[in-house]
Amino acid sequence: MLRTGNEYLEQIERRRIELTVGTRRSTRIEEPALVRQAHEVARYYERQATSPATSVRMPGGERRGWVHHLPRTRDELRQKSDALLALARGYEGFLGRAPDYMGVLIPAYGSASAHFGEYGENIAEFAATVATYDLFVTHSTTALRSRTGANTDLEVVEHGKSGLVVRGARAMATSAPLSDEIFILPQPPGGVRSRATLVASIPIETEGLHFVCREPFPGRSRIASSYEECDCLAVFEDVFIPRGRVFVYDPDVPTEAWRTRSDGAAHLCLQTNARAIAKLESLIGLAQYAADVYGFDTSDDFKAAAGRAIRDLGLLVACQRSAIDDGALSALGVFTPALFPLNSARVFFIDAYPRIVGQLRHIIGGELYHLFSTEAMERGAAEILGARWGLAGGEIAARERLTACLYDLFLSDFGTRQELYEAHYIGSERRNAIRMWDAHRPEAPAWDDLRLSDPAGSRR
Repeated sequence: MLRTGNEYLEQIERRRIELTVGTRRSTRIEEPALVRQAHEVARYYERQATSPATSVRMPGGERRGWVHHLPRTRDELRQKSDALLALARGYEGFLGRAPDYMGVLIPAYGSASAHFGEYGENIAEFAATVATYDLFVTHSTTALRSRTGANTDLEVVEHGKSGLVVRGARAMATSAPLSDEIFILPQPPGGVRSRATLVASIPIETEGLHFVCREPFPGRSRIASSYEECDCLAVFEDVFIPRGRVFVYDPDVPTEAWRTRSDGAAHLCLQTNARAIAKLESLIGLAQYAADVYGFDTSDDFKAAAGRAIRDLGLLVACQRSAIDDGALSALGVFTPALFPLNSARVFFIDAYPRIVGQLRHIIGGELYHLFSTEAMERGAAEILGARWGLAGGEIAARERLTACLYDLFLSDFGTRQELYEAHYIGSERRNAIRMWDAHRPEAPAWDDLRLSDPAGSRR
């Protein structure tokens, strides 16, 4: 079914969780920043429910989000990519953990249920449940290090026929209080070694599960107010995970078969690159608007910075199209995008977004001293500016809104988080580049083979 925005908000209102924000502990979503983001998530669901481009009709007649649908043809893959881009444009690319992030990954895992061993039926049923009820799933993979260097990662303290009991802490469960489920994944390659290979999911209302959220960053503009995602630590205090919600468990030997056979990375990267495209489109549009308002659209420095951003946008779009054009039907019968161009786009954007923001900050930042407060406008400053400088009230208000937005993106804690988020997405640029080398190396022919295949090559 397609969840509506009102249905989502009603469910959030009824929910009771263990949540600490700063020094305030509660069981409800009361922090204003979290309430505003909940409304942004509700708008996501409303867009998906009302836009024909973001949903697909199932054989039984029910409409379901493209997010949850596994494409079987290239045309379906293209439609799914278009749907992801439409959703990302709705939140302007600024929600790194929107519902479609894990939404595209879980169906891929469900399609590979045969590779989950004794827990295969569990992951297939879970994927069906997420799709049926249009659930918002967050995830957590990162272990915490204590000051002594001890590993505080999840530890299975009991293992029986009915399920597992786990204890420990995880980060970063982004937007966890606003989600329905938390999906537990093992450490990614290059991270701290997990104590066991555990893949599972539980409702966020589960007893013993406690979320510790950082203090929200104050925002001056609509962008920072709407897209201030809460980054949480997930604390597991002897949490029981029923056997039906365990998808992989190996206490001794790390296993990755379930991850590699599902092609989940390719489907996830398709969503990630769609979000990057939408985010860069928003940034370019905002920069152009600022240039028009402040009158420096003739500046060569601005043209060069904006031109590089447009070039980078073209590269992301080309990678998305290449992934679809080079996609193929997998052994599981799922039409899967090509991973190589999507990985290239991901590693590129890790470097591109902070660079673009830094260049625009340098050029546009000089205008940020125009940041007027609403209180100052109400005390007569608007009248003085209008009488002496010929600035109309509407123009002043527009400049105030624009400058507040630029401040949030370029100078605030919110903007810094956005840069760090992109710069360290699934690890640093260096780690992701190493992953690309490791993944590509077996596919590349040896240099000697290339030379021997063309005897004349050595004489050129």
